[in-house]
Amino acid sequence: MPTDTDDATRRDLLLAHRVAQAEEQLAKLDNAHLKLLPLLMDLDPETAEKYARRIQDLRYYLPELAFELHYIAAQAAPRVGKFFDDVLACAAGPSRGGPGQQT
Repeated sequence: MPTDTDDATRRDLLLAHRVAQAEEQLAKLDNAHLKLLPLLMDLDPETAEKYARRIQDLRYYLPELAFELHYIAAQAAPRVGKFFDDVLACAAGPSRGGPGQQT
């Protein structure tokens, strides 16, 4: 990250990164539940049923939590998008439409 990046942009970039990490962990958690339940059913159906009942509330909450994460990310999206547009424009240089292009 350029050293001249303002604090608000740094904060939003960190927020977007943390949201991405949280979404990744939510997906892993959901996948783990899907993989664990059949294993438990093979080992002991009674234990699997207990597990399924206990995680039911959590499984219903996961989509809501994912929606909340998307909302949080949307708050940072304009500044984060502008940051990356600026980075790409600088990388493109003057010959590709970046800052300093001669007209």
